[in-house]
Amino acid sequence: MNYRIENGIISSLERASQDIGSRMFEIETTEKYIQLWLFKSFTYHTGKGYFTVAINDKARPYFFELKTILPECN
Repeated sequence: MNYRIENGIISSLERASQDIGSRMFEIETTEKYIQLWLFKSFTYHTGKGYFTVAINDKARPYFFELKTILPECN
């Protein structure tokens, strides 16, 4: 993984987004098995104190279903 270092400190937000962005989720139905990643990108708005997230179009139908699964991943 590549981390941007500012004043010798790796942004914890960047680290968290890179970690979650690397997670692959599996969806299995009777018709197919899918491996997908939830996010397309994270955009940090420098000096503004916020970021935006683009969700993978293929993951969108499953996005809210995954909230019931995620606690099991911890």
